[in-house]
Amino acid sequence: MSPVEQLAAFLNQAWPYPDLWRDPAFAAAAPKLLDAWQPRPGLAGEACRLLRDMGRFAACAWSLQLEATPGGLTVSRMSDALLAATVSGPGRARALLLYLQFIGYIEPAMEAKPRELRFRTTPRLRSALKERVAVELEARAALDPAINAVLVRLDETFVDLLVTIGAVNQVQLRLRRPRPSPLDLFSQRYAGMNILADILLAGRPEDPFAVGRRLPISVSDIARNCGTSRMQVAAVLKGARATGLLVARPDGGEQASETLLNEVRALLSGTTELLAGACRIVLCQPLLRGA
Repeated sequence: MSPVEQLAAFLNQAWPYPDLWRDPAFAAAAPKLLDAWQPRPGLAGEACRLLRDMGRFAACAWSLQLEATPGGLTVSRMSDALLAATVSGPGRARALLLYLQFIGYIEPAMEAKPRELRFRTTPRLRSALKERVAVELEARAALDPAINAVLVRLDETFVDLLVTIGAVNQVQLRLRRPRPSPLDLFSQRYAGMNILADILLAGRPEDPFAVGRRLPISVSDIARNCGTSRMQVAAVLKGARATGLLVARPDGGEQASETLLNEVRALLSGTTELLAGACRIVLCQPLLRGA
């Protein structure tokens, strides 16, 4: 079994990754991990926009991965990738590639009589995606030496890291279909994950996963912090209340449900395991955790 297959099998079997999220180091890093979802001063506009639309971020990441693998970056291969990941339907692949071409992230590849038009990524896409990935690695650098080692050499390792993550995701999808998640309520809405992070970080708590903590929710503050509209924030909050992810407290106000907290913990710890494992593969190191 290859390292990619080993990591994919571990990630599928270990959900919700309690060994990691029970680690005191992970608990201490939780505010940074959530903050990594937020726009921040100094982050380029393109990288900020990649924080707000999961479909757009997936399309950018898959563009780089598909370009670097046999078959190249085409509409049909992007459609297959997005469908397998249940990110979007088949029609959105063409729309996303047209959008990425419009904003200068991809361009037609010059090839002799291709059967299907191929694209290639541009320095603009690679720069924005690298900056976005650096944010995630920085938040986790203290959790695993391999993550820090890749981060300090990101100019050299960036493409290999994204290709490895894409390969692991493909094997995961072959082994098991993605499970429905309550977090789809947030991830499938524009800026939804930004809004979720802002909710859990309200009041800047040291432990955003504390059960029963009163959340000082302000629609205006969340909209300003996340760079989106109050209407969008209100719609996300309405959905979270209707599905029981946000629940009323007996003394007034709201708190996150245990389901919501556990799902976010699993997402953050799973992403950390994926990044750490992919970094070890890039560095040709053994898969120390769970393998």
